[in-house]
Amino acid sequence: MVEHVRGALELPEGTGPHYESANTAKLHRKLVRERQGISYDQERARQIAVEAIRRAALVKNNPPDLINVALEELVRATCELPAFRTLDEMAARVRREVNEDIFATVRSRMTMEDRARVQGLLEVGGLDRKSGLNRLKKPAKRPSWSHLKE
Repeated sequence: MVEHVRGALELPEGTGPHYESANTAKLHRKLVRERQGISYDQERARQIAVEAIRRAALVKNNPPDLINVALEELVRATCELPAFRTLDEMAARVRREVNEDIFATVRSRMTMEDRARVQGLLEVGGLDRKSGLNRLKKPAKRPSWSHLKE
């Protein structure tokens, strides 16, 4: 917004807003919000963002994707956007909580034998000196009948 006004008024680079009175700055922010139809309710905005991130974190794990989902919901709800750092920290926290819940669910469904097999994936052995996890991560060969049988 500052860049737009600076360009429109042909002011030199580095010129920024300056208010003699904090009340004037407050009034200008209020007028901009009214003109844009945006509500200034930080608590509501955070609540909307957390809910959106929590829903998205069940199917997405990339923090920028989670932040984008939150931004879309905030724009749809005509809320003033929180600072990026706030959204970034929120996405990290909610993502961690959701992932911990997913991991706990998976772990609760595993038998002791399943847990032992997963632990065994980390053991290095065999002639190639690779772990079971490395063998598991190996990309599939091209699709053919012989590879399918293999």
